[in-house]
Amino acid sequence: MDPTTWKLAKMNMAIRVIEKNLGSENADTFYEDSHKNLKVDFILANQPFNQSD
Repeated sequence: MDPTTWKLAKMNMAIRVIEKNLGSENADTFYEDSHKNLKVDFILANQPFNQSD
């Protein structure tokens, strides 16, 4: 949902030369699924620690 986090994630993947498909723009995937055809066994995500908002 946060455009800054989305941009940092894309940059992080590019630096490490990791294949990525983060979608064409930042979005809340609960309401707008950017990966409708993607089938996965699990998803790993970091929790937003120390977030003041």
